[in-house]
Amino acid sequence: MACRSSPLALIQVEEVIESLKTKGIAVNYEILKYATAGDKDKTTPLMASPDNFFTDAIDAALLNGKADIAVHSAKDLPQNTPEGLELFALTQCLDNKDAWVGGKSWSELGPNPKVGTSSLWRQQQILQLRPDVCIVPIRGSIAERLALVKTGHLDGVVVALCALKRLKLEGEIKDIFPWEGQPLQGQLAVVGRKNDHKLKNLFSLLDVRRPKILLHCGTHPEIYSHLGQIIHWPMINIKPVAFNEASQQHILQAFEAADIIMFTSGFAVEHFFHVIARPTSSVVTRPTSSVIASEAKQSLKEQLKEKIFAVIGQQTQEALQKFNIKALIVASEETAHGLYHAITGYMNVQGRHILLPRSSLPNPFLKKALSALGAIVTEIAVYENTKPVQRPLPALNITGVIFTSPSTVRNFLTDYATIPEHWHIMARGPVTLKILQEKGYPHATSLS
Repeated sequence: MACRSSPLALIQVEEVIESLKTKGIAVNYEILKYATAGDKDKTTPLMASPDNFFTDAIDAALLNGKADIAVHSAKDLPQNTPEGLELFALTQCLDNKDAWVGGKSWSELGPNPKVGTSSLWRQQQILQLRPDVCIVPIRGSIAERLALVKTGHLDGVVVALCALKRLKLEGEIKDIFPWEGQPLQGQLAVVGRKNDHKLKNLFSLLDVRRPKILLHCGTHPEIYSHLGQIIHWPMINIKPVAFNEASQQHILQAFEAADIIMFTSGFAVEHFFHVIARPTSSVVTRPTSSVIASEAKQSLKEQLKEKIFAVIGQQTQEALQKFNIKALIVASEETAHGLYHAITGYMNVQGRHILLPRSSLPNPFLKKALSALGAIVTEIAVYENTKPVQRPLPALNITGVIFTSPSTVRNFLTDYATIPEHWHIMARGPVTLKILQEKGYPHATSLS
């Protein structure tokens, strides 16, 4: 992540990173600081400066591969983007107003005040308010400009309000001017190499220039509504397994015997509790069935208190909490391997009876790995995960797609063969991301 070396420039990089976090994306990054021509030359008037005055060294770092992403104040961008680079994103404007920082408020100034600004736009606005103002061109960091006021060299300076907010210097503000600031003021620009599709897809999530229309291929699309307009396009069909009397007795016996109950998804939680809470036909047909059913319900609650529950991830934990149960073991790594390490790191599983309610699509890892340590593992499919009937993709300007499980990826590719190259491809969880990469989509990004 390349930027200029001022405190404001560094804060702007962090702002971009935090904006990604609000969209569920965390990235590992390093900040590289560069001195541009505009940082070194503080005497050339801005009106006479070259187009890339505040970006030249950073542009060079991108082009020679020393940096991958640049973050600029958007108003500092050159009119013509250098060959080989591309503007990946313009961020939401923080504030486009200008502020007055001075020893006195604007209305208290005496005649012929000395006002610091190098911006031609601001000079024009100031002179319309006060034709007697003496404009003093100034350059430098925000701290250097404010110092000119504190030392008495100037009566005040005109500063972008967004800069003061980012630096948490709102206390220095005496007034806010009535005009809107210069074009792009308050926005940040994210620039990268033109052929870097992976980073472009990542940072384009912050781009306010184009609407985001995203296909959501799993369940619970409302979770990602903050990313843009979500079109729910489920690529999995979830329904409960139909249990006969013998099968239901089998799952109840497995439940009673279990020391540990593991869940790898919220679907497993929901359908498992639906099965064990359902009265068997032998109870329903007996004359005192209401009494027996009540006793059975109380017995179920008592048995649940004795079980150890282990789950993958916070969403599965939340699904379990809907039944007033809190998992003792929660795997932060949302994979079968993560759950295995969480359980075995917490306890010795040798001789333990473990019940694993799951989907109809088996993943043999957990049973095989835990059985190898001496656990007695019973797997029971409590819900079916199937592919919906193929539909034509919606006739919309889709900009991205969200996959929530390996099944959503496989089913999408079965129906549509490929994922359009210009789509931003997002994956929930490391296993889904790995499947996409194995299928030939290395630029897919991970959602937390």
